[in-house]
Amino acid sequence: MIARAIPVLCVGLAVALQSATCGQAAGGPPEPVRPPRPSSWTLSPSNPLIAISRTPDGLSGGGKGPQIWNDPSVLQEDGGYSMWASMGHGGPKGVAIYKLRSRDGLTWTVDNGGKAVLEPGDRGKDFDWFGVETPSVIKVGDRYHMYYSVYPDGKIPLVTMGHAVSRDGVHWDKQGELRSVTEPVGRHEGNPWGRLARAEPAVLYRDGTFYLYFTDVRCRTADCKGDVPVIRGISLATSRDGQTFQQRGTEPVLMPGAPYTADERWEGYSTPAVVMHDGVTHLFCDVFRKAGKDSVQEAIAHFQSRDGVSFELVEPDIVTAGADWAAVSVRSPSVLIDGGTWKMWFAGDNYDPNRGKPRGRIEAGIGLATKNLR
Repeated sequence: MIARAIPVLCVGLAVALQSATCGQAAGGPPEPVRPPRPSSWTLSPSNPLIAISRTPDGLSGGGKGPQIWNDPSVLQEDGGYSMWASMGHGGPKGVAIYKLRSRDGLTWTVDNGGKAVLEPGDRGKDFDWFGVETPSVIKVGDRYHMYYSVYPDGKIPLVTMGHAVSRDGVHWDKQGELRSVTEPVGRHEGNPWGRLARAEPAVLYRDGTFYLYFTDVRCRTADCKGDVPVIRGISLATSRDGQTFQQRGTEPVLMPGAPYTADERWEGYSTPAVVMHDGVTHLFCDVFRKAGKDSVQEAIAHFQSRDGVSFELVEPDIVTAGADWAAVSVRSPSVLIDGGTWKMWFAGDNYDPNRGKPRGRIEAGIGLATKNLR
């Protein structure tokens, strides 16, 4: 997935395609390029709220192996909060999307009798048979819309998007791949934007129009080689019906820039979340950096725009990797305004892919950060 996957787990964790012995002490994170900037956001002392070691109530069965929760999408409704989140057991194959409920945003219970609400399709028939993840859910009138990421027909590392609709947020009707946007994925000639991925959607609805922000990935050079071979931006497409979209411009509306520059091995932005407040579009996203042989989301940043197209950086490093359960990666923000408070749920983990066999208990899950609006 564009958002990095946690490999196959044992009691702690086993690296994909390797065996591992789980020991006593987890390995440290990759060396940071600089100290994180001070943040005005406060991390919940209850973090991680949902994790391998703290699974939510109501989960049916649980499947094979520990539960790796990721990619929250949260709405405030019915006197509390609804969350749609990805859950798998190591790697992207078979990942499904679950709905959870909470009264306080801290303690979560799995809805739908503990079963997934959106599952992979049928192999050989459906483009999303390999796995479904990174949901973005909104409600327009009496209908929910979910946009989500998939590996089309299992063609890793390519990633595209699908769309589903629902009357209750639990029972979903898939509408198919967003081919009007994802057509460039897998097309290498000319090194187009979207060559590697157009996925990880974030959707906003305003004045009869769907605004779809998504991660747009291509190589920096045609041969896709170099110290930092990949570049990641956030693009925008709009639609009146929610299914057929037209891209705004030919390049991402948010391109990588200071302080996240390529000379410090930053690749760019991914997994956006969007919120409208007082006529301003607020965009939150994580930031990828090349760390050893792997790419890791090491920070979450906040941008804003008056027109939804031209963005400026408001606050870098809202949350950064480097401590406890999210020692290596922070990613996939979902943000809303509750009264006078920003609330941001996000995913993270302490798995360092560059250390070989892990030592100790690996943690991965979903946490919460807050900030006073004024």
